[in-house]
Amino acid sequence: MDALVAALQVERASMLLFDHHDVCRFVAWRGVSQHYRTAVDGHSPWTPRDLDATPIQAPDVELDASLAEYIEAIRTEGIRALLFLPLVGRERVWGKFMIYHDTPREFSPEEVDVAQLIVREIATALDWREHDRELQEERQLFAAGPSVVFKRRCSDGWPVEYVSSNVAAVFGYAPADLLTGNVPYVSLMAPDQAPRITAEVHAHVERGATWFEQEYVLRHADGRPRTVTDFTKVVRNDEGVATHLLGYLVDVTERRAAEAQHARVAEQVRHTQKLESLGVLAGGIAHDFNNLLVGVLGNASLALEDLPATSPAVPLLQDLQLAARRAAELTRQLLAYSGKGKFVIEPIDLSALVCEMGRLLTAVVSKKAQVITELRDDLPAVRADATQIRQVVMNLITNASDALGDAPGTITIRTRPMVATRGWLAGAQVGSEVPEGDYLVLEVSDTGTGMPPSALTRLFDPFFTTKGAGRGLGLAAVLGIVRGHRGAVRVTSQPGAGTSVTVLLPADAGSASTAPTRSTTAPATILVVDDDQVALSVADRILSRDGFNVLTATNGRAALEVYAERGPEIELVLLDLTMPELSGWETFRELLALDPRATVILMSGYSQESDEARPEGAAGFLAKPYSAQELREMVARVRSHTPA
Repeated sequence: MDALVAALQVERASMLLFDHHDVCRFVAWRGVSQHYRTAVDGHSPWTPRDLDATPIQAPDVELDASLAEYIEAIRTEGIRALLFLPLVGRERVWGKFMIYHDTPREFSPEEVDVAQLIVREIATALDWREHDRELQEERQLFAAGPSVVFKRRCSDGWPVEYVSSNVAAVFGYAPADLLTGNVPYVSLMAPDQAPRITAEVHAHVERGATWFEQEYVLRHADGRPRTVTDFTKVVRNDEGVATHLLGYLVDVTERRAAEAQHARVAEQVRHTQKLESLGVLAGGIAHDFNNLLVGVLGNASLALEDLPATSPAVPLLQDLQLAARRAAELTRQLLAYSGKGKFVIEPIDLSALVCEMGRLLTAVVSKKAQVITELRDDLPAVRADATQIRQVVMNLITNASDALGDAPGTITIRTRPMVATRGWLAGAQVGSEVPEGDYLVLEVSDTGTGMPPSALTRLFDPFFTTKGAGRGLGLAAVLGIVRGHRGAVRVTSQPGAGTSVTVLLPADAGSASTAPTRSTTAPATILVVDDDQVALSVADRILSRDGFNVLTATNGRAALEVYAERGPEIELVLLDLTMPELSGWETFRELLALDPRATVILMSGYSQESDEARPEGAAGFLAKPYSAQELREMVARVRSHTPA
C-alpha cells in the first residue's frame, strides 16, 4: 500500500476484498480512520460476478446521490473526491481499490490508466494466490484420500515418473521404490491379470484414446490383494505420439466387497421368494387335489361295501383305491415341499431314529459306499414328525449315494447339538422367523463329485438334478419338511470335494401337549362343514350309513348359524380349515365362543395346522384325502376319548 500511494502520488488509498459471504471488507489502507472504515465497510458498487465492471469517479461527493447513505462519514473524514477501481480477475471480481482526495476534482485519464494498470497486477496476483490455494487443496485431497496419482512413461514396464505421497498409506510402498524402479509398476499387478491389463493399455493407446478406465487387482506391500479402478489420461506430444500415462487409482476393495455381499443377499432373497412362490403353488394344487381324492376314495369305499365280493367291479374299484392312494402320496410330497405337510409332532430321539433306519439305509446306498455314523447319545429330544424326518434322512442318503456313483466313497451321518447364530442362519435356507438359539443337527456328508456354485443356487428347485433328467422333488421336499418344522438347511459343496447337508431342527423345550378330554356319549348328530361339495357329500354318505344324523354347511357363516340354532343336539363337528370368507380357524374360534364344550375334528388338505398347531379344544385332526374307514376310525377315537 505504501508503494501504491507513492506511485499514484496520493495521500489516501484503501483496498477492500469480498469475503466468503460476498461482503466487501477493508484489508489494507493508508490515511483513513477507524471510524470511517467502520462506517463504509461492506459498500461496493459491484458484486463478485460483475466481470464487466469499470472505474467509477465521484469528483464531488456532495453532488453524488449514490453516496447519500455514507455522506456524513465522508464529510467527517474530510474526503471530497473518490475513484472506485474494480479488482477484476479471470473468473470473478475480487473487490475494489479506492483513491481519495480532500478537494473536489476530476481524475485525468492518465491517472485512471496508471491506477488501472496497478489494479490489474493486484487482481492477477489474487488469481494466482487462489489458483495456488486450489492446487494445495487438491494435493491435500489426494494425499489424505484413497486415490493415488501416477505418471508413467509409455515404454516397457510403464516406468513411474511421479506418484503421490499417499501411495505409502494406500498400497504400502514408499514413493522412492516406485520412482527408482526398485518396484516396477507391472509387478504390482496380480500375475494372472498383468498380461490382460497391459494388452488393454496398448489397445487404448493405439486406437487414439484420450481417456480410458480399467479395473484390476494390485498387490499391497503386505501381500493383500486390492481392487482398484484406474482412470488414465493419455499424454501425447505435438506429433500425436503417446509419451505418458497420467491418472489416478482409486482403491475400491471394500466397495466391491459390499456390492458382492449385497448381491448375495439379493440373490438369497430372490431364491427364497421363488421357493415360497412354488411352495404356495404346490400347496394349492395339493389342497384342491386332496379334496377331489376324498370323493374318489370315499365313494370307492362305499361302493365296495355295497357290492358282493364276487362282483366283477370289485377289482376295478380296488385298483381305483390303489391309484387314489398313490395320488395321495404324491400330494403329500407336494405338501412337504410347500412346508404344509401333515406333522404328527412328538418328542423324538434323533440319534435313535437314524440307528433304527440302519438296515433300510443299507438298501439304498451304493455297494461301494462306506456308511459311517457319528451319533451322539446325549442329545435332547426334538419335537418333530418321525415319518417326515425319516423321509429327510432317506432323501439325503439317496442323494449322497448318487453323488458317489459307481466309485468307492464314504457317507457320514452325524447328529450333534448346535447354537445357531444369525450369521450361520444367513447362509442357510430357512423358514419364516427362525430365531438364533439351541438346535439339533442332522448332517449327511459324502466324498462324491461335489457341485459347482451354479448348481447350489438351484439345488432346492423341484425336479432339479445334477445327474441328467429331473427325477423328483428330492431336496425340495427336504426343505419343505424342515421349514414346516421351523428349522433350516445349509448345503456346502465344491467340485471334487464332496457335499455336506446340514439340517437344523429345534430342540425340545420340554413342553408337551395333551389331547382334550371328550364326552363318552356317542354323538347322534354330526355337523360337517366343508366348502367342497364332493368332500361334503362323501362325508355325509359315510356318516349317514353309520346311523348318524348329518347336518351340512358349505361355509363358516352357515355353520355358525346351524350351531346357534341346533347346538344342543350337535355332539360332533367335522370342520374343514381352508374355506373362503370365514376360514376354518375363525369358524373354530367362534364355535368355541358359542359353546366352549363343542367337540370339533379339524380337517384339511394342507394339514400344516395339525397336532403341533392345534388350538386348545380341538378333539382331533383328519388329513385329506381319507377313506370311509379312516373317517370312521377318527370318529371312533374321539368318541372313546383317544387322542387323535
